[in-house]
This record gives sequence, C-alpha cells and structure tokens, in this order.
Amino acid sequence: MKNFDYKGSYINKTNHHIYIAPTEELKDIIAHYTITFPSEELKDIIAHYTITFPSEVPASSKLFHIIPDASGCFIFQGRSRRDFWGPMSEIVVLENDLQKAPARFFVEFRPGGLYQISGLHQKKLVNQRQQLRYLDVQLDEELALLYQSCKDYEQLIKAFNKYFTGKRKVNLLPARLIRAKEIIDQDHGNVSLEKVASDCHLSSRQLLRDFHNYIGLSGKEYAKVVRFNYLLKQIEEDDFLSLALQGGYFDQAHFNKVFKQITKTTPKKYLSNLADFYNEIYKF
Repeated sequence: MKNFDYKGSYINKTNHHIYIAPTEELKDIIAHYTITFPSEELKDIIAHYTITFPSEVPASSKLFHIIPDASGCFIFQGRSRRDFWGPMSEIVVLENDLQKAPARFFVEFRPGGLYQISGLHQKKLVNQRQQLRYLDVQLDEELALLYQSCKDYEQLIKAFNKYFTGKRKVNLLPARLIRAKEIIDQDHGNVSLEKVASDCHLSSRQLLRDFHNYIGLSGKEYAKVVRFNYLLKQIEEDDFLSLALQGGYFDQAHFNKVFKQITKTTPKKYLSNLADFYNEIYKF
C-alpha cells in the first residue's frame, strides 16, 4: 500500500501526515487525529502511528466501539504510562475518557507485526490489554527511555522507526504464513481455509499452528475479521443486502447474525454509533 492511500475525508494532508477530523459528536472534544506512516522498512509490520489530541470540552459521546483487527498496538499516555493490546478478535467497548486523558501516541501493528517486535507466542496475547511491562520488561524500559528522550513527535517517530527496524530483523514470519495471509487478504476473507492450506502446501493443522503462533487467531478467525473489516469499509447508508451478498454471506439475515456476534449490535445501530475513528483500512 502506498503512503496516504486514504479515501476518507481529512482536514489537511502533507508529505508525512494526514490530519483527520473527528465525527460531529466528538469535534468538541478532539481537535483532530494525526496519522503518520512508518518507514518503508517497517510498512509490512506497522500500519501507522496515531496521535490523539483531546480538548477540555466535556464529552458528548460516552462510549467508543473498537472493531477487532487481529492486530496489536502499543499505547503511550504521556511520559509515564505504556500499555499494549494484543491481537483483537472481538469488539471492545471503552469509556470515552478523552477529556481527562493526556495526548496519546499509538503504534498500530499489522496482523503478525507484534510477533516480529516481541517474539512472543501470539495466541496467549489475544484480546489481552495491560501495561507493556507485563508483556516484556526490557522492551518496556527501552521504549520508555526512547520516548522520554524525544522532544517532539517528529523526532519520536524517527526514533521508533529506527528501533523497530532493528527489532524486526530477529523475529521474521515464515514465508508460508505470509503467503497464506496474502491469499486471505486478497480475497477479503471470503476463501476456504482448505484451499489456503493446499495452495501453501500445508496441512490444516500446520496452518492453524502458524496462525496461532504468529498472529494469535486461527486462520478461520483471521478470515472472519478480514472479511468483516472489508465489509465495514464498503458500508453505505442502509444497503445491507448487497453488502451481505458481496461479502459471501447467504443473505441479509446471515450477515446480521455475524455482524451482531462481532459488534454486539445490529448494522443499523452500529452505523448510528459508528466508532469515531475507524482506521483499520491500513491493516488489511
């Protein structure tokens, strides 16, 4: 994907950043989001860096709905707290604390990217959310020092690019998994896992083991997340029937059932409360 392959609306775009306005419900809280893409050497494991700048105006929207993305991320809140999210397979509903929280800096990995930085078995990290030090003390300390040594976000991003480039040389994804992931991504998740395994010269058990080790989710779960995220990008008004058929669902009822399993709500209700900043377009 080329840098800034962003089809949504934005306030401004430069050679290195995209500035995106929040929804009407949140524009009194958030000035804008900033997306910065990683260096060329890292674009296959890091989708982007994100910075949120809250304001002091009381929140009008109480909850955020975060869609599963089979990816992990690191979250820096000020200079003292560092959190990590493991690969997500289910929706997460969060309280909107943007008014009282400091500016946040996110490192958003692609599926499999967190393994290449941490070297840890990813199945154990699925849907985990905790402080980074519980994931890896040394990694946490190194990133803390790096973060605190930088004077601004521009310097921080350059420093992180250099640090992660060195890290990713140690833990690489096997070529067979990269190929399997490419097949699923290219077909937007609407593909038989038996065919994926066959095309990659793997048994179903080997494919399952690879996905669990390096991505966290099973191949079936990953395909489901990919297909769902693809459909979310296509959502327009109330044309759910054509969307369901396009995504390989039997009918709208089938689509509604799967949609509710993932988001815990109906498509119509989701649209009316769409997460303010949906940026998973950079991950698949």
